[in-house]
Amino acid sequence: MLPLTCFFCDVLPARNDDPRYYKVFLSQYTLMSVPIIISQGALSPGQGEDPTAGLDEDVDLAIAEIPKHSSMRRKLFEVFTFRELQNVPPMPQTKEDRTFVSDLFYDKAKQYNLTNREMIIGALNAYAFTNYFALLEDTLQKIHYDIFGNQIRDEKITGQALIPVCLKEILDHKKINSEFTEKLAQRSEFYVNFEILCKVWELINYMRNNLVHFGGRVSKKALETMQQKINSVTQELIEHEANYQALEFSSCFLEIENNIKKTGLLQFNNSLENIMRNTCISITESLLMCDRGIALKKAESNRQGAKQPQKNKKTNRNTNRNGQPQSPHSNSTRRVDKPKSFS
Repeated sequence: MLPLTCFFCDVLPARNDDPRYYKVFLSQYTLMSVPIIISQGALSPGQGEDPTAGLDEDVDLAIAEIPKHSSMRRKLFEVFTFRELQNVPPMPQTKEDRTFVSDLFYDKAKQYNLTNREMIIGALNAYAFTNYFALLEDTLQKIHYDIFGNQIRDEKITGQALIPVCLKEILDHKKINSEFTEKLAQRSEFYVNFEILCKVWELINYMRNNLVHFGGRVSKKALETMQQKINSVTQELIEHEANYQALEFSSCFLEIENNIKKTGLLQFNNSLENIMRNTCISITESLLMCDRGIALKKAESNRQGAKQPQKNKKTNRNTNRNGQPQSPHSNSTRRVDKPKSFS
């Protein structure tokens, strides 16, 4: 099992002297992740529990009740707003035969061979995926702007170029390419070099675009493109002797590929959400660790600079009272011969 695909949601706490971008990231991440985790947890069985023992039935019942509650709210609106007493005609929707399309949700769940509960969790996973994507995008864009402003380009760097262009320019400017790659490899136990990070991000961005622009519907050609991007990642891992990571990564996406072949739908499972969240955290924390190192070196350099004048004052003994150098043989108390008198 890869750490990349596991459910980790903990993060480094911010220090008072940490960069502002990390404090903002931490705030946004917390406000985003807590509702996601709680809502998913409410629909997920506990460890060792059978989801069919009540949980699936509760979800089915709640969905079945939606049309009735929707119709009731429409009627109660007329009563609570006193429209009839005020001679205000009812809304035209009140007299119409209306419904809530919960049957459509049932039909789609059957079509994809999923329970209603699994359909909802998949939607929550997709929601979380896009939010963590946007959080990383926003964080790197702000760091980039704080460094360069509009000096390099006027438009924002988004989508596929976020890692190979935006992040790369940040690392180049800070001169921390090697340090960042090393820390990212240690913290993720997956991204052994920057090229693999770029290839995974290309795959992530492709899936995100498919969800946003096509609602997760995957054509045969789109599936082939996705498989090529997955193979590109695994091949890069194998070339760097990360065979275990390559095998686990490929196995993770095998279920997703098989599901697409059966249903034509990109089902966002827990692994996909975990990959996006853990990638987001690993990149941001690796940048933070590098910036902390830069700040530490700068503080140490300042301390050394402050000590330097004192050291010079103690060791430079051959100076006069005005601080000017004098010859080692000069002596303010040496004997001065009187000038000879001439008669």
